[in-house]
Amino acid sequence: MVIAAEDDVDRWLAGAGHDELIDPYGESGVLLRRVGGPAGAVSAPAEQASWLASASGTRTVVLDRVLTDGRFAVVLANVEGSPDVAAEV
Repeated sequence: MVIAAEDDVDRWLAGAGHDELIDPYGESGVLLRRVGGPAGAVSAPAEQASWLASASGTRTVVLDRVLTDGRFAVVLANVEGSPDVAAEV
């Protein structure tokens, strides 16, 4: 899991299909939107220098960060950048 400026996340995900959270409180559950076509691999998240904060693990993972002004994104990704992430958030 990482937190980064939204523009940095958009550059990292450019060309790779991914889901964006549109509404976490939708009437029929969480609403996601597919962006960029079919799911595809991206470079490993650890290879990115632009993250403001990151955390990883296989059980409960907590990422705590105080953000200032700006537009930010939270990303859930597999450590090697492969598609098909599974998480309960």
